[in-house]
Amino acid sequence: SVVLFRERSLWAEHWRSILLTLAVLGGQTALIGALLLSRRRRVAAEAGLRDAEQRYRTVAEFTHDWEYWGRPDETFAYVSPSCLRVTGYPAEDFYRRPALLNDIVLPEDRPRWLEHSRIALSETKATPPLEIRIVRADGEVRWIDHACTPVTGEDGRPAGLRGSNRDITDKKRSEETLREALAEIRRLRDRLEADN
Repeated sequence: SVVLFRERSLWAEHWRSILLTLAVLGGQTALIGALLLSRRRRVAAEAGLRDAEQRYRTVAEFTHDWEYWGRPDETFAYVSPSCLRVTGYPAEDFYRRPALLNDIVLPEDRPRWLEHSRIALSETKATPPLEIRIVRADGEVRWIDHACTPVTGEDGRPAGLRGSNRDITDKKRSEETLREALAEIRRLRDRLEADN
C-alpha cells in the first residue's frame, strides 16, 4: 500500500543542511583542536627558550672573567658585566665607544694587541692566547690573559670574535717576586762561592 500525505521527517526535509552543519562543526572542532595543540607546543617551546636563555645568561652574566662578543665591524654584540671588575669601565662604555678596548691597552703592548686582533679577525680558528697589560679607569695597570675565538653564523659567514679576558695580575706579581728571589739566591750563591 501507498501512504499518502505522510508527514515528512526532519531528516528527509533538511538532510543537506544537517550534513553541512555537521561538516562545519567537525571542521571547526578539528581547527580548534589543532590550534590548542599548536598553542601547547608554542608554550612548551617558549618555556624551553626561557630556560635556555636563563642558563646561558647565568653563565655569561656571572662569569668571573670579562667576556665579550665583538662583531666584524669592531662594535660589540655583548660585553659581560664583569668587565667593570677587570677594567673599571661599565659594559655600556664599551658599547658606546668600541675603541675603548684598544685605548685601555698599555701603549707598550698595543702593537702586539693590534697585530693579534688583526690576525684573529682574519683566521677561522682560535689564535694563541696573549698576555697584555691594560690601564683601568682608576689608572691602575693590570695584566690580562686574552683568548679569542672566531664566531660564525649559521650560514658559515664570520660573525666576529668571542673574547675572554682573565685578570692575571696576582700571578704576574708572584712570578716577578719569584724571579727576584731566584736572582737574590744566585747573587748570594755567587758571593758564597767567591768567599770560599
